[in-house]
Amino acid sequence: PPQTEGLGFLSWCLEGGGKLVAALPSDSDRARVHLVLTTAPAFDTRRVRVGLRSRTARRRLRGERRFGRGILSLRARRQRLLFGLAKGRVTFLAVARPRLSRRAARGYVKRAP
Repeated sequence: PPQTEGLGFLSWCLEGGGKLVAALPSDSDRARVHLVLTTAPAFDTRRVRVGLRSRTARRRLRGERRFGRGILSLRARRQRLLFGLAKGRVTFLAVARPRLSRRAARGYVKRAP
């Protein structure tokens, strides 16, 4: 079970450090996850993980776009990958639904516990 449940968010603390957060739409009856965010260094995608230098991450991503302040986006087949950057390091990884609007995705990332 989730460690904390908030309005539209479920979060778990992971062994080895970091969090896993699932963002749900708060206005819908259907419990379909819109975004999953992690700060745990155990997870990676395309050889990019939390704590990696942002310069190295950009080199490995190829084709990323700026999604917001400190957020990079990469579209994959059926998902959108988001990477948070701060102080020259990757701070989080997230997977969002491909049709989730930019505004909604940034809002979920900003409000995530």
